[in-house]
Amino acid sequence: EVLGEFSSNYDHHFDKLLLRLPTEATAGLNPAILVAAGVVAYHETKWREFQVHDDAYDVLRWVAGKVPIVGIISAGWTVKQAEKIIRLKIHDFITPSAIFLTDQIGISKPNPKLYRRVLTDLDLEASRVMYVGDNPTHDIDPCKQEGFIATRIKRSGRHAIAEGVTEPDFEVHDFYELKEILRSEFGID
Repeated sequence: EVLGEFSSNYDHHFDKLLLRLPTEATAGLNPAILVAAGVVAYHETKWREFQVHDDAYDVLRWVAGKVPIVGIISAGWTVKQAEKIIRLKIHDFITPSAIFLTDQIGISKPNPKLYRRVLTDLDLEASRVMYVGDNPTHDIDPCKQEGFIATRIKRSGRHAIAEGVTEPDFEVHDFYELKEILRSEFGID
């Protein structure tokens, strides 16, 4: 509920959660200790559980040696999104100048200016860029509007049943399917 109302990038989730509990639930306890316990549990879980899917890692490593630019457009706080790139151990496969973190550049998804900025900064033609994302309204719709080749990765995440206003050029359920599309449709091998 708190995530839904305040987004995953809000920095006081546990504080808001405590405010929603009945007063007797935290009677005699120091709220700062409860919040700290929640933060520690979150970070311990993140260290243990947060990892890239094997297929995504394999295909990202493969494509990094085949195309001139591999980039990321990630919505959220700069350090949090950069931490994900490092924690997932994918930074070596990404072109350093092609990392676009919405908080860092001041434009958020689904604003079309974000995608235009990528094209301008990297001197790219939209029709020669493939964008892969899971959110139809924040990834596929704005990319299609700007002329990108849009591929929807449709796993079992929170956007799996969401629909946008435009159809992606391709839809895949894992990155091995994407690799096959890159080979068969674009001659990348």
